[in-house]
Amino acid sequence: MSKTYPISLNRRHVLAGGLSAGAVTSGLTGPLFAADGKIKFGVGSNAWAPDFEGCLTGLSKIGFDGVEPFATNIAPYRADPAKLKAILDKTGLQLISCSSPVSPTATDFLDPTKADQVIKENAEFARDFLRVFGCKHFKLTFGPRRGDTLMTTEQLKQLAATMNELGRRTSEWGIKAAPHPSINSPIERESELRAFMEMTDPRYVALVTDTGHLTLGGMDPAVIIRDYLPRIAEVHLKDVEGKYKGWTGPSYRDPRPYRMPGTANAGGVDYVDIYKLLKDRGYSGFVSLDIDGTDLTVPTIDLVKPNVRYLVETLKLPLKLQ
Repeated sequence: MSKTYPISLNRRHVLAGGLSAGAVTSGLTGPLFAADGKIKFGVGSNAWAPDFEGCLTGLSKIGFDGVEPFATNIAPYRADPAKLKAILDKTGLQLISCSSPVSPTATDFLDPTKADQVIKENAEFARDFLRVFGCKHFKLTFGPRRGDTLMTTEQLKQLAATMNELGRRTSEWGIKAAPHPSINSPIERESELRAFMEMTDPRYVALVTDTGHLTLGGMDPAVIIRDYLPRIAEVHLKDVEGKYKGWTGPSYRDPRPYRMPGTANAGGVDYVDIYKLLKDRGYSGFVSLDIDGTDLTVPTIDLVKPNVRYLVETLKLPLKLQ
């Protein structure tokens, strides 16, 4: 029988998560993250050329610490995750997480009649696959919006309730549910994101921030990262066309709006301010270069290399130019 799961929410925890614009600087006490402030660097993509396994050695040589594929990319290893772990261990790379969908039905967080199935499928994937790699979070996508209007309070409550229950179950294996707000998903605009964060329990639900998606959703990614820093499991670096910096228009639907940092027509995202914020606040976690995957005519490593130059020369990241 399907359920509408109750929202588990501790007001004190929510306030500590940084809901107001000044929360990080004035509303928190104590360290936000591990004292060493260790930032690790990864690459995430929904397409790997020539194939996922073939990209790993090259990424390791550049100096990346981890990779984040989609569930479809690791399909050959689903039945035997130890095989993939042995390959990653050999290259020295960590599996950061794995993007859903686990299946086409596992992303419909809005439908109360599908809540049991959504929770079951995702929790089983976390238990049977992500746990093998020691993953600390499960990057989750929500599925499509219901039209272009803002989500209703009831829709957001359902979304949050299902995510809370999923996170409660994955917490048994030390894994937080970490949704990834994105264009054309139920969490696309700032009001939706802030309401969702207020409705979810910080003990179980984290956040993966994508600088490109946040920008095209009308948000300032630096502000969102600042306000929710204690709950951020991972930061995706993705740029957009410079003309969309400070975008406040309607939801953007261009199928190829993204740019990689330092490339032509980029500059919509202020990487310098974002990275400085992460360093100054002692962020300890993954910052991942998000490869759009729209250019499938060249090897993934060739898409990465030009962006590494920008990351090294501008942000001074400890990567190796090849």
